[in-house]
Amino acid sequence: MTDDATNTPSEDTSAEVAAPADSATEAVQGDAEATETPAAGESATEATTDAADGVTEAAAEATAAGEGAEASGQADEASGAGDASESTSAKAAEDASDDAETLVNHPAPTSQPAEEAPIKHPPTDRPFLVVTALVDSGVKAATATMSHGDAMERALAAAKDVDLDGVDLVELSISPAPFGALRKALSLSDDTVALYDIFPLASHLSPEVKRVAGQFLAAEAVWTLEEQGLLGGVPLNARLDLPGGWERDPKAVHARLVNADALNLSTTGIEAFKAVKTAWDASASAS
Repeated sequence: MTDDATNTPSEDTSAEVAAPADSATEAVQGDAEATETPAAGESATEATTDAADGVTEAAAEATAAGEGAEASGQADEASGAGDASESTSAKAAEDASDDAETLVNHPAPTSQPAEEAPIKHPPTDRPFLVVTALVDSGVKAATATMSHGDAMERALAAAKDVDLDGVDLVELSISPAPFGALRKALSLSDDTVALYDIFPLASHLSPEVKRVAGQFLAAEAVWTLEEQGLLGGVPLNARLDLPGGWERDPKAVHARLVNADALNLSTTGIEAFKAVKTAWDASASAS
């Protein structure tokens, strides 16, 4: 587009300059013819008239020449403007090329959704006590409920003099085959319908995360026995009650609980749980 804009004014201007030049030539030729063909009997008046006409034509020629010079000057200005426009366009094209190269070689960073940093909570002085129950899923509900009641009585008795945030029981059912292997590995009687333990949790956890944490802690001990081959190769197949969006991989569950500060206890909280655990273990030995 720059070249067309530059050439067009030059061509038009040449046409405008040529027209006055042709008119001047014709005027000069007309004077020459008028001078060569006067009649011998012309009067002084006619000569004067011819002279006046010559002056007029000469003036017109001079005017035409001036207009031609002006047109030529305008053509030069237009050509100069065209050159400037071409130079500006070339510079803009060069800048655009540099910008394009910059974008290719140094692309803008892709916006990524920032991951939410886990909220850190202060260590818990008053732990929440969770009583975990590994239950044989083949037993009757009434039998399991009675066994749970006994376990809760033991936990409350062990924690009666300790400042806790609360106490609750979390159940994790496993199928009869692995539970039978567990009885055998731990030398338990055949009428054992559940295995119980206690763990401390941070008090800020939501009820559903407390439930997951309790189930995970209960299953973790059995997973260790399974890895050691003490369950006779019988798969545990424990299924945790996970909230939506949680992966079932035990490592992923563990990472979630760590990020939630599930076991973040202060020194006071640790000592409180130790006192409860000592009383819990003592009651198990006495029974």
